[in-house]
Amino acid sequence: MLPMVVILTPQIECSAMPKLATISVRPTLLITSKSPFSKSFSPALAMSDVCIREVIKGTILTFSKPFKRMGVAPIGGRSTAIKLSDSSVWLLASTPLTDETRQQIDQLGPVKYIAVADIEHTGFTTQYSDAYPNAKVYGPEGSAKKLGINVHEWTADKNHNPMEYDDQVLKNEIKAEYFDGFINRDIAFLHVPSKTLIQADLLFNLPANEQYSKSKESATNFTSWFGILKPDSALHQRFVYNVAATNKKSMAHSVQKVDQWDFDRIIPCHGDVIETGGKTAWRQAYKLYFDDIKNGKFPGVGSSGAQ
Repeated sequence: MLPMVVILTPQIECSAMPKLATISVRPTLLITSKSPFSKSFSPALAMSDVCIREVIKGTILTFSKPFKRMGVAPIGGRSTAIKLSDSSVWLLASTPLTDETRQQIDQLGPVKYIAVADIEHTGFTTQYSDAYPNAKVYGPEGSAKKLGINVHEWTADKNHNPMEYDDQVLKNEIKAEYFDGFINRDIAFLHVPSKTLIQADLLFNLPANEQYSKSKESATNFTSWFGILKPDSALHQRFVYNVAATNKKSMAHSVQKVDQWDFDRIIPCHGDVIETGGKTAWRQAYKLYFDDIKNGKFPGVGSSGAQ
């Protein structure tokens, strides 16, 4: 049984944020018809109502905005920028690079690393790589071909981590686990100093209250099953086990690897930030895998701390 721990996801209104962390973004037409997200990020909605927030002062910035999956389900979108100890910036790019977004990123520090969260979150990557041509781009296998740019890729080899060949600061402060058994080939990232897990489609925490906090549209006007995708829901557990898994043993290996990390906060691309209780949320979302591990279903994948 999972421990009874409070998972804190505060109701955030961008208008209540400190001035530095709150910016009203004017519409900027950065999306073209070639973008895979162009039908979901409309200029009238998605290019406005951006909530820029300091999660940790001077260290972590999030850029949250409305986003409708398939143009229907309001799951929100979020990019995350993290200042490392050498003052360089690591960035998970998942939303359009507006002038205001770039201004805040540049104030944080020089962008040295750009992360592609999975093979689907590529719609705006080249906006960032074009803006920061000296930054190294990291992503899952196949992302270089899809993007048409140089990407340091993860592969199915569990011992291969392209970040291991980079600066010591990056290796010390950002951990990564490649979920090659997940349909979107997601990568989970850990910012070690702040105990923050950053990921895209591995864990949803809907409704997307913060991402719709400056929008006239509702984050709870759900017209599909996306509406109840949250860590403790049976739907989320079944989604990551039955729908999104292409290799359950590989998934179990990666799920357990992340569970061994020391984190408390989770910053998802879709839904509210989990400020504390993140480890419990992870174990809830992946309960079916932990049950299988405990029962010895996957030889070679050891037991976990989850109960």
